[in-house]
Amino acid sequence: MAREPGKTAKRIRFLDVAKGIGILMVTFGHITELDNPVDHYMSLYKITLFYFVSGYLISYLDRYKETGYVKYFLSVCRHIGLPYVLFSIAAIGVRVYRAFVRMKPVETVFHEQLMKAVTLQGIATLWFLPTIFFAQIMIFIIVKNSDHIIGKVALASVFFWPLAVLTYWNTYTPELGPQSVAAKSFIAAWFMAAGFVYHKLLQDHIDPRLRFVLGVLLTGLTFWLARFSMNIDFNLMNFGDAPWVFFVGGITGSLGLIMVLEGLENIYVPKLLEYFGINSLIIMCAQRGLLFLNVIMEGWGAMFKLTDFVCPDYYIERVCILILLLFMSAGLIELIKGAKAYFSDLLNRSGQPS
Repeated sequence: MAREPGKTAKRIRFLDVAKGIGILMVTFGHITELDNPVDHYMSLYKITLFYFVSGYLISYLDRYKETGYVKYFLSVCRHIGLPYVLFSIAAIGVRVYRAFVRMKPVETVFHEQLMKAVTLQGIATLWFLPTIFFAQIMIFIIVKNSDHIIGKVALASVFFWPLAVLTYWNTYTPELGPQSVAAKSFIAAWFMAAGFVYHKLLQDHIDPRLRFVLGVLLTGLTFWLARFSMNIDFNLMNFGDAPWVFFVGGITGSLGLIMVLEGLENIYVPKLLEYFGINSLIIMCAQRGLLFLNVIMEGWGAMFKLTDFVCPDYYIERVCILILLLFMSAGLIELIKGAKAYFSDLLNRSGQPS
C-alpha cells in the first residue's frame, strides 16, 4: 500500500477499525478493575497500537520529505496540541465543579489539576496526547533526514531507546512527573518507528494472503505472550514482571491486528468500529478526563450493583457499562461535530461579500 505519486490522502478503513478496537480495549481496561486474563491480553498493545498506526501513516502519506519542520509542527499542534489544551480546560472545569459541589477545597483541586496539565503529565487519560505529540515530532525529524547517514543511524538508534529508558528508570527510580512524560515519549517513538519501518520496508514485499496468515499467527503469539504480561500500566511506567514481553507484544499485537483487518477489509468493514476509530481521540479524552466513566460506574452501582470478583456477572455488567459509556461518548462526538460545522459555516458566511 505504498503511496503512489500524486495520491491524495484518504482514510485507510482497516486502520480506523484497528483504532476502534484499540479504543474499546482502552475503555474496557478502565472499566475492568480486577486482575483477569482479558486485561492481561489487552494491556500488551491497547496503547501501543495507536503509536504503531501513527508511524504507519507517516510512511503511507509519504509527505515528510516535502513538508517543512515548522509546517509539520503546526499541524501536530493543531491535531494533538489544541485538543490537549481544550480537553484539559474542560477536565479542570469538571473537577473544580465537583469539588465545589462536594464542598472540598476548590483552590487546591484547581492548582493540582492545572499543574498536571501544564507539566504535560495530563489529567487522567489526557496523559496520552503529549506522548504521541513528542514521539511524532521526533520520528518526523529522523525520517525527514533518512536519506542521510545520520538519519539512518538515528532511526536505527530508536530501537534502543526503550532499553536506555528502562536502564535509567531502574537505576534512579524517579518520581512520576515531567521525566515520565519524556520517558513515555521515547518509548512511544519505538512503536511509532516500528510502524514506519514495517510499512516502508516490509509491507509491499509480503503477499497480501501471506500477510493475513502472518497476522493470525502474530495474534496467536500475542495471546501466548499475555500469560507473562502481568501488572502492565504504561502510564505509571509499570511494564510488568518481564518488560521485554510488553515491547515485543506491543508490536506483535499491533501488527497482527492490522494484518488481519487488512485481509478482511474487502469482505466486511464494521461501520461502528470505524466510527469509533475515527473519533478515538475524543473517546480517549472524555472517558476519564471528563469523568464520563465515573458518572456511569457510580450510577450503575447505585441502581444495580458492581460485582467485586471475576465471574460471568462481572463481565456482563462491565460490557453494559461499556455500551453506556460509548453512547455517552457518541453524544459528545456529535455535539463537537455539530459545533465545528456551525462555526465553519459561520466563518464561510462572514467571508462572503454582502
